Amino acid sequence: MVATSLKELVAWTADRLMPPWLKGKSKQRADTGRASLIEWNDVLGDLIARAAPFFDAEFVRTELLTPFLAEDKEGLAVLTGFAHMTVTRQILDAPTVPEIP
Repeated sequence: MVATSLKELVAWTADRLMPPWLKGKSKQRADTGRASLIEWNDVLGDLIARAAPFFDAEFVRTELLTPFLAEDKEGLAVLTGFAHMTVTRQILDAPTVPEIP
C-alpha cells in the first residue's frame, strides 16, 4: 500500500513537472503550476529518502527515481531533495554508515 502510494505521488509529480504533452515541443512552456510545486519537490524527495531504506534498492531506483532522470532539468528538483535528505539521514546523522548493497 505504501509502495503504491509512493509510485502514484511520483507519477503525479513527474507529470506536473515534465508534462508528456510537451515532449518534442518548444522549450517555452505554458504555466503548468510548476512554481507551486517548489516546496512539494523537497517534501517528495524527503519522503522518498525516508522510505528508501525499507524497500529494495531496485524498486527505489526504477519506480521512485527514474521518472525524474529525464533530459528535462525539471526532475532534478526532486532528486536534489532526495540526495540531500539521504546523505543527511543515512550518513551524517547515522551512528554507523550502512553498507551499500
